[in-house]
Amino acid sequence: MPLRCAVSLLAAVTLLLTVAPPFPVRADTPTPTPVRMDPQTLVGKSGFFRVGKSVTGKWWFVDPDGKPFFFRGVTSVSQDGWQTRRPDGSSYDQLVAKKYGAAFAKASIDRLRGWGFNALGGFSGQEMWDQGMPYTILLNFAKDEKSPKINGTFLPDVFDPAWTRRMNEIAATVCAPRKNSRLLVGYFTDNELGWAQARSEERPLVFDPSESTLRDAGRPSLLQLCLSLPDDRPASRAAWEFVLARHQGDIARVAGDWGVPTLDSKARLPEWTAAKKAILSPGYLADDEAFSKVFAERYFRLTTEAIRREDTHHLILGCRFGAPPGPAVLAAVQSRWVDVVSANNYRDTFYERMDIYARGTGLPVLNTEFAWVTDYFTKARGAGGAVTGDPSVSRMLEKGRAALEKAIRHPQLVGFTWYRWVDKADFVPPISYGLVSVADEPNTVHLGILEGVNAQADALHQQP
Repeated sequence: MPLRCAVSLLAAVTLLLTVAPPFPVRADTPTPTPVRMDPQTLVGKSGFFRVGKSVTGKWWFVDPDGKPFFFRGVTSVSQDGWQTRRPDGSSYDQLVAKKYGAAFAKASIDRLRGWGFNALGGFSGQEMWDQGMPYTILLNFAKDEKSPKINGTFLPDVFDPAWTRRMNEIAATVCAPRKNSRLLVGYFTDNELGWAQARSEERPLVFDPSESTLRDAGRPSLLQLCLSLPDDRPASRAAWEFVLARHQGDIARVAGDWGVPTLDSKARLPEWTAAKKAILSPGYLADDEAFSKVFAERYFRLTTEAIRREDTHHLILGCRFGAPPGPAVLAAVQSRWVDVVSANNYRDTFYERMDIYARGTGLPVLNTEFAWVTDYFTKARGAGGAVTGDPSVSRMLEKGRAALEKAIRHPQLVGFTWYRWVDKADFVPPISYGLVSVADEPNTVHLGILEGVNAQADALHQQP
């Protein structure tokens, strides 16, 4: 492409991305009224953060002094720009060290409060803990490098005693020293594990009798993955015991009930899995979902037990689902193990996605990552809902604000969390995630909307 044409194209794209109308605070939002909580619904320890339902049926966090509030957080607030997750090599840490020195935490919290935020989300650095703003801690029980995994997933081997021991080590190191912190809201056990389900709320599965029950280029689901592990793996033993118990202890009956070729030995499963042949049949799906519920229940029970062994004061905030995981997994998210369901979302169907978690569990829901910079917001929708065309800042802001305000009205949503504090070096504002650039300059395009929404969040949440 000639240089002159390239420059002209760049200028046109830059104009497209940067021109946006102002979005003032809405004048039609009512003033929030005092929230009266139903004391019978409160979960958590008095004197620490709790969660409960108001007399009008809306869920709220309740601070240690007994005041209800709607969580408005930001992820990854840290002097190094990303804590220890995916270091990007930017110079942000050097810049802010010179600019703020030891005052980085206070300066950042002051900025967040000025923009209407009231909490620190996941991935925020330890230098931000107990510095005057409510915070959350991500424990990464499963993704810890020493935790035994299910091959092909981020999921831990929940049947392996080594995983329980590793969780206990993490909880003793992280949770025990914070058990009396009045600014700690609670703990996330993990982030975006992916649950290897054959179907989910957003990915329905329709069986065609003419199709093979072994799908080429498929994605094996959880039961198949566990059955394919080496015999000495605890998850393999648990999966085979589960399956054989449901089929009269007969491996040939398993094959018949699943409608797959002769399963002459356990070795056949690893061969299919290695070849990316996914078992998909009504008989297999019934077993897979039943096993997935057992697996997920064990995950939520053991993670909570590890935390509660060291800290009985703070809320259990779940595993930060990356997407709706399917009915079997949601059925395992029970109030005896999880106080608040946590979920990330980058789609314009914000309300509808949070509603999946709310209906599937009956629990309050905390959004743990949100940003309106994906194609769902920046581009138009074509035939069949496919995104198309060039990105538009105006479209992004209009759709983003509408999606966020609608979601805040959900009766079970107790907060949202903007992703993230600072841009990565390759992000190009204004269609970029950070509230500040790597030069520590605020992204006024995002903040022009977020400040207004934050100021009205409590009132919006009180609306029907």
